[in-house]
Amino acid sequence: MFFSGDVGYIIDNIRGNEVVICGSIPQRMPSCLAALDRLLQSPFSVCSNLIKMDYKFESCGKSSLIKTVAHILGIKDYETLEAKLTLGELGMDSLMGVEVKQAIERDYDVVLSMGDVRKLTIGKIREIGAGQAKNSPNSADPSATGEGDRPETSIDETLMPSAAVTYLNDIVNGDPIIFLPQIDATYEQMLPLAAKLNRPAIGLNWTKECKDLKTVHSTAAHFIEVIERTLPHLESNYDLLGYSFGGIIAIEMNIQLHNRPPAGRLGPSRKLILLDSSPKQFKFFTEEAVQKFKIYDKTNDQAFVETILMFLLAKLPIDYAKIKETLLSLEDTAKRIEFVRDLFKQMQGVDIQSETLEFLIQSHYNKMAMINQYECQEKSLPGDVMLIRASKSLVVQTSGIVNEDYWLSEVRR
Repeated sequence: MFFSGDVGYIIDNIRGNEVVICGSIPQRMPSCLAALDRLLQSPFSVCSNLIKMDYKFESCGKSSLIKTVAHILGIKDYETLEAKLTLGELGMDSLMGVEVKQAIERDYDVVLSMGDVRKLTIGKIREIGAGQAKNSPNSADPSATGEGDRPETSIDETLMPSAAVTYLNDIVNGDPIIFLPQIDATYEQMLPLAAKLNRPAIGLNWTKECKDLKTVHSTAAHFIEVIERTLPHLESNYDLLGYSFGGIIAIEMNIQLHNRPPAGRLGPSRKLILLDSSPKQFKFFTEEAVQKFKIYDKTNDQAFVETILMFLLAKLPIDYAKIKETLLSLEDTAKRIEFVRDLFKQMQGVDIQSETLEFLIQSHYNKMAMINQYECQEKSLPGDVMLIRASKSLVVQTSGIVNEDYWLSEVRR
């Protein structure tokens, strides 16, 4: 037999008389006893009793939504929270999510899925509280989702996201899998995989904060800090998954977490999953690119043009010789960036801002350079490592050279 008072009495003493759990409100003990007396005289062996919330009744009037949400999450100094922080980043669990969802639906007539609730930002909550949000399941701030199929998300936000993390599926409960993407830092190719998982899938984004990262070591340290800041509930109850370039960063992250003093809360992942990735295997591609494009001195005009070409070849079907000649004929960086912007408009029909393009080109160079310089110093990789590799090499020239296990056995116990 279940009474809403069983939960209500406990919650009432913690959070107050007005809390709503799954559509019911706390039930006073005299009411529970009266219901028990009646139900014990019934012919049914299993009974339940609860007091349903009257959504038309507001005993104290509509309170501040941001204050209500902060109270649910146990946050006292909510006025200082950054607008771009999501509820997921603030450590909201599934029970808290139900309470937030019900508070928004009850007081503001905005209907959200649990996935959208988790992606709500502090800024969007303030908008809903001020009556400025539309009643739509897409009411969550698109900058927090990183999903390019929503019309509210611009191409620039997709390519250069402002949020530190992206939620790749709508699973709320369970130990998460942390994703690190390939060199272009987008998740389109990984969304089908994330959709099939029964655990939360969370992607780490290459934001403006990553602009000056030039080594694998500093990049891994940055993403460790991101996890500790945005996912404060994690210890070692997660898996780390890296695709191509992301796999090398994931390897270094686990090494750093394994080697640092035990005082740190975050430990190495339980399992390290590498999708077509290992440091030695990836070097075949970076060394070929560095030699082919002769990218050594970026202050040199020719070197910067080669950097742009390397970026374009990964994105567009361009005529290398013709585009190179045009880029060299242009006077400065600004004009070259504008030329690249026009190429994307003509060939893909997308308008990418100059600032975003410059960031992407610089990031592409930095990533290629850092992988080419990276040497895994560990004689053995910590934890449980799983390699999932393509059955055929994408580059024919390396098909007879690349080891079956991408040389990972050389750094495994």
